[in-house]
Amino acid sequence: MKMQNTKPKTGVILQMPAAKQPMKDKIADEVLSHWESLRNGRLVPKRSDVDPRALKKALNYTFILEQHTNGDLKFRLAGSKVCDCMGMEVRGMPAHAIIDVQDRDRFQSALHRLQKVSEIIDMQLTQGARLILLPLSDENNDVSRVLGCLIANPDRPVFPTRMGILSINAQRVVNAPSVKALELAETQTPFRPRIKKAARSGPPVLKLVK
Repeated sequence: MKMQNTKPKTGVILQMPAAKQPMKDKIADEVLSHWESLRNGRLVPKRSDVDPRALKKALNYTFILEQHTNGDLKFRLAGSKVCDCMGMEVRGMPAHAIIDVQDRDRFQSALHRLQKVSEIIDMQLTQGARLILLPLSDENNDVSRVLGCLIANPDRPVFPTRMGILSINAQRVVNAPSVKALELAETQTPFRPRIKKAARSGPPVLKLVK
C-alpha cells in the first residue's frame, strides 16, 4: 500500500478511524491523545513532557526510542508487553529488531521521514499487531526521540516473534495554535471528530528495562 498524506483541516479535531479490534483503538487513542495534548502549539512535544500517569492503560504497550551517536534509533524504555513480543528485554536493541528482515528497509525509511519532516506513523503488522510512532524533540529541539506503542492481538501471535509490515499510514505534523489533533491518512478517507482525554490518575511508571 502506498503512503498518502491528506491536507490537515485547521481547527478541526480529528480521530483515528474505527478499527475492528477495540483494544487496539483504545490503546492507540490514549497514546495519540496524550502526545497531541503535549504539543500545545508546538510542532512536536518534548521527550521530557511525556507523563506516564496519562498513559495508565497503555503503559505496558508503550516504548521510547532514542537516537544514538551512530544515528540509529534504539529502545530506551519499554513496557512489558513490548518485551513479551520479543521474548526478551529490548533495552538497547535497534528499533527494527521487532520487524521481519525483509521489511526493515521500509521501516527504516518511515523512521527517517518521521525525524526529518515530523510525521506520525501508523503501521498495521502481521500477527494482528499495530504500531504507532510519534516524534519527540530533545532539549535542543531536534527530533531524536520517538514515543511509540505496539499492540498485538493475543489470540493470533505466537511469541517471541518478529512482525512484517502490511501497511503504513503517515501524516505530516503541522504547527497548531492550540491543542488540535491531526489526521492519520488511510487512502484519503476522512475521519470523524472524537478524541478522548487520557486519564491522569495513579502512579504508574514506564519500566526501564535493564
